[in-house]
Amino acid sequence: MSKKILFIGAVNLGTPPANGEEYKNQELIGYLTAMHKVNIIDTHRWIREPITLIRLLVHMIFVKYDRIILSASSASVFRLLDALRFLKHRMRKTIYFVIGGYFPRALQEGRYRARAYRHLSSIVVEGESMKTDLRAAGIDTRIHVVPNFKKVVKTWNAPEKFEQREMRFIFMSRISVSKGLDIIFEALQDPRLSSRSTDFSIDFYGPVEADYKLEFNQRVEQFSNCQYKGYLDFAYQPEASYREMSAYHVMLFPTYWMGEGFPGAVIDAFMCGIPVIATDWNMNREVIHDGETGRLIPVKDSGALAEAMLDAIDHQREWKNMSEKCLLRATDYDTHKVLGHHLKHII
Repeated sequence: MSKKILFIGAVNLGTPPANGEEYKNQELIGYLTAMHKVNIIDTHRWIREPITLIRLLVHMIFVKYDRIILSASSASVFRLLDALRFLKHRMRKTIYFVIGGYFPRALQEGRYRARAYRHLSSIVVEGESMKTDLRAAGIDTRIHVVPNFKKVVKTWNAPEKFEQREMRFIFMSRISVSKGLDIIFEALQDPRLSSRSTDFSIDFYGPVEADYKLEFNQRVEQFSNCQYKGYLDFAYQPEASYREMSAYHVMLFPTYWMGEGFPGAVIDAFMCGIPVIATDWNMNREVIHDGETGRLIPVKDSGALAEAMLDAIDHQREWKNMSEKCLLRATDYDTHKVLGHHLKHII
């Protein structure tokens, strides 16, 4: 049955998503609008455009909706729920889609109060570990686990890449220290890896944080087998982007960013048959199966990263087998498959 839904979150419709939050929200809205009437309060610029906050309050207080969906940063959602805690009847219709992985830690550290979420209809998280952590932090609202999702129209594979001598590594995420860039550059100085510099290359994709740009450029210039390649536009140029990505062998993801959730970049890698070397951090273990779709390494351990990279360089047959398993796993995260299965129980 069609419902009238108010959607609140950073969407930035009509333009390429700037981050995982906007990509996920655009996908979610695209799915919902095929079946329901959806009004959107786009919080993309709400700090610079106060009219957005006024519209939000008007819709929350005066307009009747069957469901309200909050899909914004945990800090924004907490402030909103705390301010509107008197609207208990509205909260009983409100579903909170958690963005990223910081929410449980913020509750445990006392930055957010569990009572602010008490009257919500449900909370949607991306992994079982987050559900467990929220329960431990005192959240007794109904919690659903819905993994991250992307359009998986088809998978992309370049099996001949494993016949090449050079191992091509890719890093694809926000270019910042907490995403593990410092660990990658430390690994490149490991004697075991530096002596093999002609056997591999690393290409970096993603937006560069302003306060890291100078240092990042200097570090890349230090290594002849490293290069910054700009952006891959999966939202508006998916075919060209996935074709380019599919030529890589392994993705490096040594993140220790506090807000890391279920990274959409891992789904992109799986769609291209690319195993992932990732830190055992937040929800990575739920997504990347060690020895099957990649390798998990300790956090901030450049030696372990160097060792895993050497393993990929020296044992391409084993990593090709992992590549094939990644292709099979990718379809589990297709938008229509994930949302079609889960949303009927939530909306």
